[in-house]
Amino acid sequence: MIELKTKIHDQYTLEFKTSCQTESGQPINEFSTEIWLFIPENLQSNEPTYTSDSFYEDLKTRLRLKTPQYTPEELAKREALPYQRLQKAIDNQHNAETLRHQVSMTCNAIKSCLRDALDEAVRQPQHHQQLEKINRLARKMLENYRAFEASTVQLPETSRESYYFGLEFLYQQILHYYYHTLKGHFDSDTTQLLLDIQLEMERRNFALPHPDNPEANQYFLDRMAELKKYIESELYIRSHKKNSGYLLEQLLFMLAAGIAMAFAIFINYHTRNTANQYSLPIVLLMIVSYMFKDRIKDWVKSWFRNGAGEIINDRRMRLEMRGTDIGSARQGYSSLRASNAPEIVLQYHAPSSGNEEVLHYRRILRLKRQRITSLSHHPFSGVNEICRISFARLMRWMDNPSQTIFRTQPDGHTDIFTGSRTYHLQLIIINRFQKQEQIHHLTIDLNRKGIVGINIRNKKEAAKIV
Repeated sequence: MIELKTKIHDQYTLEFKTSCQTESGQPINEFSTEIWLFIPENLQSNEPTYTSDSFYEDLKTRLRLKTPQYTPEELAKREALPYQRLQKAIDNQHNAETLRHQVSMTCNAIKSCLRDALDEAVRQPQHHQQLEKINRLARKMLENYRAFEASTVQLPETSRESYYFGLEFLYQQILHYYYHTLKGHFDSDTTQLLLDIQLEMERRNFALPHPDNPEANQYFLDRMAELKKYIESELYIRSHKKNSGYLLEQLLFMLAAGIAMAFAIFINYHTRNTANQYSLPIVLLMIVSYMFKDRIKDWVKSWFRNGAGEIINDRRMRLEMRGTDIGSARQGYSSLRASNAPEIVLQYHAPSSGNEEVLHYRRILRLKRQRITSLSHHPFSGVNEICRISFARLMRWMDNPSQTIFRTQPDGHTDIFTGSRTYHLQLIIINRFQKQEQIHHLTIDLNRKGIVGINIRNKKEAAKIV
């Protein structure tokens, strides 16, 4: 199963997260994603100006395991699996890496559980009672984690630091999700929960923002990013890049050179008997044949690349986690005219008044289910790929975001006012897994200041062989 979530990461960057749920009965789970980005021609995104290197500079991807899912009721109980594994890690005092892993898994489970519960609650018409329940369970989760504090006294300093990093991370993330989900609309019970957490953070000398202290605010944001990386890094999947189909690629290019050379030899062979009579024409003919030889070699190489696109890719990566090979990924990029896009893509593409260039990105992900489950005692069910695309490069060619325009009224008076200059990009994403296909169509509105908005025009799912 594949799920897609899209949001604006910052004023120049679009982010979408693809969640891939593996199937336990399949030893190899293969997911593929194709991105078709339709860009107005006047933004200079054609093949000579927007190369594959430029595209990969603007594309940032990160692959991580999906956090094991628990309900708030499950994590409110002291017998929940994350607390059991954390207790065993504390009892094994000399294995700091195991303790760090269990601290990270416990904190990630609590963070994801509360985030999903808050998101679900605010979608309900009457969510005040639901929030009271979540507040009560959140207090219980924090109580369960703090219950280990007395046991950490006996641990080495590095292990104690891991525990307290986890506690500070939990406080920060609970505050973060409450503020960003509820947008400051708190009842008295929620307000008291947040005040209690802030007082506890002050008592422990954890980083907190202050309205009149810019240095403290900067430190708080830096500390938040540092702890987020420390805790969530246990879920990151590391990739090791290598050439994709390198031997086959070289053999195909050798064949292209051979075909081109055969053309030059063919011309030479059929003109050898007249060389003495027509020396100058023959010399010119040989020069032209060698000129065509190089062009033929390039044409054949290009044809091989297009024909073997599933084998020859720009990048191939071996996916590894804690020394275990868990799969592989392949990436490819190409630039083409809109009319050359496949028919299924053109069905979703909305007609444009001007010419468009198309950037095509493809990614194939192969995961080894059994090796993923062997990484931990926690129930990993799949991976999340977070992809960010920056449009800052395209904005260099945009007009000013607001322009002066005029209109004359029937009485002869001319109105002078401003209008917004906006560019529209279309993004079509095709996700495939097994026999399932999902197609998402987004329109991205941009001006020179950044992304103005995103419009999800339609979404279609079909179960078919692809």
